[in-house]
Amino acid sequence: MIAICNVVFGKFYIDLWRTMCLPTERSKQNLSALSNEGRPLYIIYTAEDSLAAINEIVEADNLNEDFKVIVHVTEFEKGNPFSALTNAHKHCIERYRSKVKGVIFSSADVCYHDGFFEAVYNTAISKGKSCFSLGLRLSNTCTEKLSRDCRNQFTKEKAVEYILDYLHPIQKDQILEDGACHSRWPSNLFERKGDVLSYRGFHQHPIFVHSRHLITGFADTIDGQLADSICESRDFTVLSGCNPPVILSVTADHRRDDFYSETPVALDRVFRWACDYAGEAHIRLFVDHLHVLARPGALSRARRLESYSPQLRSMKSKLKTLLRHGDGDPLLSLRMLRNLEEGQFEAARRKLFLLSAPEWLKQKLTLWATNETIARKEKERIFAYFYGVYPQKVDIESFPRYREILGVNGLRDDGWCKQTVHLRLGSAMKGDELHIRFGQPVGALSNRVEIVLDGEGIVADFNVGHGKRNNILIPIERDMDGVDVTCTFDRAAEISEWDCFEAAAHLLSVEIVPEKITMRTSLRRPDKIFRRLRNRLKNWLYPTREILPQK
Repeated sequence: MIAICNVVFGKFYIDLWRTMCLPTERSKQNLSALSNEGRPLYIIYTAEDSLAAINEIVEADNLNEDFKVIVHVTEFEKGNPFSALTNAHKHCIERYRSKVKGVIFSSADVCYHDGFFEAVYNTAISKGKSCFSLGLRLSNTCTEKLSRDCRNQFTKEKAVEYILDYLHPIQKDQILEDGACHSRWPSNLFERKGDVLSYRGFHQHPIFVHSRHLITGFADTIDGQLADSICESRDFTVLSGCNPPVILSVTADHRRDDFYSETPVALDRVFRWACDYAGEAHIRLFVDHLHVLARPGALSRARRLESYSPQLRSMKSKLKTLLRHGDGDPLLSLRMLRNLEEGQFEAARRKLFLLSAPEWLKQKLTLWATNETIARKEKERIFAYFYGVYPQKVDIESFPRYREILGVNGLRDDGWCKQTVHLRLGSAMKGDELHIRFGQPVGALSNRVEIVLDGEGIVADFNVGHGKRNNILIPIERDMDGVDVTCTFDRAAEISEWDCFEAAAHLLSVEIVPEKITMRTSLRRPDKIFRRLRNRLKNWLYPTREILPQK
């Protein structure tokens, strides 16, 4: 028996579920495939105030004719639907994994074309494997039209038409043009040529999870750690290729604001993002699976699918090189430096990958890997490359908005949430100033910001109000080889912990501004100019393009 798990609550999502999701799940081809293992189980999780509406739909639409329907009432944290999904999925897994062959994790705002579950059954369920599928967002401008089509025969060809005509702005921002996209979170990458859309992604949705892969030890949604554990098993299939089976979901267009980047995000930066945020399993999904969606006849003009995606092919090549680096990789020979802590090693390795290290550095590391002796000065040079040279300015706007710069410590007992941003800048001298620039905070409530310089206690404690723009100047009291800055944001969290990610997102830049040196000062302290020139020369010799916040 196969189980379908769906979380449905609230009038908006109940309407989508009834008009889009249910009709496509119950289409002739899909229902036939779902019934191959016996009458399927349909498990619905809903809120107390939505229970009556759900029961009414189950009765009115005769849902029990096709499925064995079970409805669970669960509590939902206001403003945080992701926690509701996680709790529902965990409960479903704990209670039903021993009774079913596997679970299809559906959603109220998705729809499936005819034959979707037939493809899932033939490629995965019948072979005892889990299955990943491409899921694409559509603009909510097509909701009414899509609902009408879902109640009739919704073919794969129609699904492709919707993708090409109504692709969501979030995913339009992920389309590569001239080697760049406009997404702060490039988990999917597209190329479009006329009526052909090619896609590679670090994220695939685990639409069917076999019972042996059903685990409860995950902290986020099933797309996170549960998907990772399936990937690690290598016992799964991915629906890819030319016009593959695809899941469509409707998303409000205003959600684009959370992910849009005005500055073009080049492929080099996407590669750096992948090194930091995509695990090996997700990188393999990107490398191994190409999806091409096209109107009828458009593909006949191409000899190979890859010919539609030269930029994606370039990205694939770089990531394949990254995957080849394993325990035998000379870059990992930094482990031979026993005084490097785990976090330092990871930061060094990341910086090496991300900043395209010069050839001399790669050669020295290769020598290290073969146990060749390296002169002390060469070691110092490598350490300078990794740790000693940082930019004089960190522009936070160059980072994606959420997890790249923020670490949420969670809600505190007093109802406030807390985030900490760690940055390291270059050398500074006594008399210089640290400039911290804030933009407009997210939300109407103010944030309390504490700034700690080199771990020496709080040097600034102030409130950032809504609509204000603040430029904080902190004097440097002594010479420093490197300046560690920690900004801690406290914010009243009346809505949800997810909102905490946005609380500190208005931090714009942190910069060391040198003291203005007058002629009189120069005569009194001639060594000051020399030291400043030395520091600037060091930064020039070992340039650092960008520094990621250290956690």
